[in-house]
Amino acid sequence: MAQIDVQFRNEVLRNSQNSALVPVRRSRYAMRTIQNHFFTITALAASLLIAIAFFLQGFLSYLYRLNHGEEIIHVINKVDQVGFLLLLGLVLLMVVSALGFHRLERSKSLLTFFLLAFILTVVAKGKFDNMGSDSMAEIMHANSQEGGDFIESYLSFVKLSVKECIVLFGPLLLIPVYALLVRKSGGTAGLRDIRLALKIIALVYLLTIAHFFYQMAVNYHSIDYFRERLESSTARAVGALGRTREAPNVVVYIGESTSRENFPLYMPAYAQADPLQEIRDELIVFSDVVTSFSHTFPSLYRAFTMSKDPYLDQFLLIKDLRRPNTLAVLEKGGMETHWISNQNLVGRWDWNSELFGRHSQHLKVLNGAERMYFNGVRKTDRALVAAYLEEASHLERSRQMMFLHSYAGHADYCKNIPREEHTVSGRFLPTLSQHALFGDMYVGDLNERMESIDCYGSVMSFVSKNLRAVIDDIAQRTLPVVFLYFADHGEEIYEGTGHDSRRNSYRHIEIPFFIYFNSAAREAYPDLYRAAQENRTKPYSIEWLSDTLIDLAGIDYKERQLLSVFRPDMQAPKRYALRRTDIRGNQFILAVDDEDASQRHDLLNHGHDYFRKRRLYNAFPGPEKNKLCSSRTNSLLKFREAASIFQCVEIDITIDAEADKLYVYRPPQANNHLQLKDLIAFGPPLEGHMLLAIRNPDSRNLAVLQAQLDRLFLPDQRHRIVIEIPHFDGVDRQGLQRLAKAGYELFYALPADLGAGCARDTLQAVCQRFAREILPVIEQAGVQGIAFDIEAVPFVRSLHAATRLQYSIKDMSAGGGKDIDRAILARSNTYSIPYRSAFDY
Repeated sequence: MAQIDVQFRNEVLRNSQNSALVPVRRSRYAMRTIQNHFFTITALAASLLIAIAFFLQGFLSYLYRLNHGEEIIHVINKVDQVGFLLLLGLVLLMVVSALGFHRLERSKSLLTFFLLAFILTVVAKGKFDNMGSDSMAEIMHANSQEGGDFIESYLSFVKLSVKECIVLFGPLLLIPVYALLVRKSGGTAGLRDIRLALKIIALVYLLTIAHFFYQMAVNYHSIDYFRERLESSTARAVGALGRTREAPNVVVYIGESTSRENFPLYMPAYAQADPLQEIRDELIVFSDVVTSFSHTFPSLYRAFTMSKDPYLDQFLLIKDLRRPNTLAVLEKGGMETHWISNQNLVGRWDWNSELFGRHSQHLKVLNGAERMYFNGVRKTDRALVAAYLEEASHLERSRQMMFLHSYAGHADYCKNIPREEHTVSGRFLPTLSQHALFGDMYVGDLNERMESIDCYGSVMSFVSKNLRAVIDDIAQRTLPVVFLYFADHGEEIYEGTGHDSRRNSYRHIEIPFFIYFNSAAREAYPDLYRAAQENRTKPYSIEWLSDTLIDLAGIDYKERQLLSVFRPDMQAPKRYALRRTDIRGNQFILAVDDEDASQRHDLLNHGHDYFRKRRLYNAFPGPEKNKLCSSRTNSLLKFREAASIFQCVEIDITIDAEADKLYVYRPPQANNHLQLKDLIAFGPPLEGHMLLAIRNPDSRNLAVLQAQLDRLFLPDQRHRIVIEIPHFDGVDRQGLQRLAKAGYELFYALPADLGAGCARDTLQAVCQRFAREILPVIEQAGVQGIAFDIEAVPFVRSLHAATRLQYSIKDMSAGGGKDIDRAILARSNTYSIPYRSAFDY
């Protein structure tokens, strides 16, 4: 019995020892697995992250409906970005490790291929990933030269942030660990692991590329597809047409890639002499016109087809539209039409000439068989003007309508104008530092960017000359002639995005639009002239241009009222643009005037903060909206953007007493060397308040501040200049009083932490001291108001003495009109809200 008991105890002891060794063995096994398959495991993990993020990015419209949907989507996008960069970093680590520590023989060429793939992907990352599938499909609508230029512009520089570089090149820090592993294993470890991991990564690449080209193919439709839809829709619409009156002759000039902001006619007259500025009083210049898309074909397809429903059609992709061809309708209505195109050749002609121009009785494509790109020969828009003058004799007969489709404005800008026209320099931007102009935006080669901007300035000057030549010819015609100019879409020359629809900017869709009546037309059609004058400040979209052309031709459309700028009762519906699909299949639209409807149509609203803030601004009545200010407007381009929305801007001012200069930046940021005098000299005139948040006031600085401001602002302008002083320690009270007597408005800037803390508990000693000691000093110094964050409202309201002061409120949480308390806005003098721009500083 005793022997059995001993045996039992020994067995239990052995089992307990074995049980204790199990975790150790499992740990060793796990470590060996990680050691032998580290790259494979890491590649699988990164691939899984990318796959999950990629899958979820296909359901953004559903995610937006969730609570904290925007935050969730932000996390998903970050996971996708980090996962992809980590995968690239692993490729680099594996290639370097394999080339450095193994005899490769046949595998060497394969690893070299992966190294090249890594380099190309780094170059393309942030380029094609940001490009919509519709942009890629647009390349297929272009010829090889234009498509090549389009791609080249996106691969011209590498854009990687510091954080992205850390994730991308961080894995290289593991090279010493890998070297130790190889040495311990006698040089046998790791190579099989690397090969398997690279195969996994190659599969991820292949699937990503396949999905990309699938989406591109889905968004591409042949010209025959659109031709069939146009012809069938036109045949059904003919019965709803009827002539109501005689019509003037019409000349329609279609611009290319022309931003309204940079078109000379819309710039201040003092900027530079311009042929169109000279006759501005004779032109009807429309101030708020947008295009429907930022690429030529989708934009003009909508412009030259008649909407079935002007509002709802905006929510459809062009492939789903069934609309009659306006050129065919004009022909049926008795207009003799002419189409002269200087656009690029795609197939037989450019697509717009093929679909619309071929319905005209007179068709001339200038860059057809004669165009030879490969030896550098291309006709400029001078040839377009010359071709018009040859055809202009037809304007001596009635019911003529001419379409002139230009090309100047398209990138590469200087390539598409005569060399002797490369004359404009500094039209759009002065010679200032990069941060002064662009803020924190990545620019790449500054000289190259500025050269491109100057080229665009030369193009705009060239376009103005061509337009003036056509208008001068029309002016001397004896029959009534009406001239219309619009651009197919805009262009973003500052951000360098051209007109890619994914990286959208308001400059992509805000376009110039103006009308000219010769004297005979003004006499014969005074009602049309008067109606156009009345409508020039109303919102309009090229989406409905066909209504204007049909109406001008004296044709009525029985199915609905025409949205024509020649009708005095014209009221456009809320406008949308950029109806598109991204490379993951998500459906997007840009809300110009109304955000809610895009959500009701199950579409994702995307767009520049410009439109969000403009909607917010216009949600308030005049006296109230003029109180809204753009905060931290600390670069020239952001100042220009903000001033086009708001009548009030807030600027940070740092005084350099030694240099006798006022710089526009906020410490601890580095000095961007943008002076206040340059901001005012090269920015648009501001009608409302300018808030100057002084960052370093002291007794010596105040004299410099006043001397500089007195040189910049006339006495009758100073009541609109609000000077915010953040503290009074060491500040000369008499200096403040002198500023107040000079006509400036002085505000005390309540420290943010003090305001927030006292709002929670006004009985704190520091809060009581402020009310008892500091407020009286403020009033004695001539201060007229108090500036504070929105969180401090309860505290400021509790201060009896503050009721006599004006309010300047900072609300950095305001995203829409519903976020602003109207009672607080009514009580305030100014109300600063965030405006996000590519040019923030």
